Amino acid sequence: MLRHHQDCTAPLGNAKAVLRQLTRRVPRYQKNGLRSADFEAGVRDAVQRAERLDPTGIDHGRDPSSGVWRLVRRMEEGGRLP
Repeated sequence: MLRHHQDCTAPLGNAKAVLRQLTRRVPRYQKNGLRSADFEAGVRDAVQRAERLDPTGIDHGRDPSSGVWRLVRRMEEGGRLP
């Protein structure tokens, strides 16, 4: 979710480090009270950032990494995202 708001190319190490970065961008962020409005505008940016880091979408052992961008691309192709 951090990629919705900023580039994230350096390893952050653990969830607490990610949370620190994320709450700088989304001060109201609460894991158990996620507000989609805080992230929806950055979906395309997050997809592009994640795809640049791992164009294959399969290197999940690297920090940072994500293959979620592949799901979003499929949803776009299927007309399920605007």
